Amino acid sequence: MDSLKKSFWPAAAIYPLLSAGQDDEEISQQTLLSGTWSLDEQYIEKVTVSSVDDDPEFTEEEFIQYLAINGEDIDADELQLFSENTTFTFHEDSSYRVNGADNSETTITSDWTLNNDEAQFSLSVSNESLIFDIQSLSDTRTDVSFTMGEVTNGALSQINFVFSFSK
Repeated sequence: MDSLKKSFWPAAAIYPLLSAGQDDEEISQQTLLSGTWSLDEQYIEKVTVSSVDDDPEFTEEEFIQYLAINGEDIDADELQLFSENTTFTFHEDSSYRVNGADNSETTITSDWTLNNDEAQFSLSVSNESLIFDIQSLSDTRTDVSFTMGEVTNGALSQINFVFSFSK
């Protein structure tokens, strides 16, 4: 019995140390995304204009200059996808709500899904899926990117937006 007691106490002392990490479950991306996120910042990371001649890449400022050269008078605020008071609310049941996206009280509701490796999420909007790449995600902050394509005067412009949100 003494030998059993001698072997039991060291094991009893070590067990909590070994099992402590097993209780900490990794939080899923879906759980982290769930909740209401306020837009903190948005900017254009780069723009690629594909035409027959070449495929130049521009920063946001260079793209505004490029548009001006081509007869379009646009400023950086007009290139923003969302107003500053935009909020996204992601629900655990895979529905979402967007408020104030266009500087009004308009509310968009639909469904969202994560891809298999949880590196992207897509939003259903008017029978279309908008795919966002998750650059970073914590319980209080997320950075995502989105690429939008547009054809103007025979040239395809691909605009890479980056958005930062906080809870």
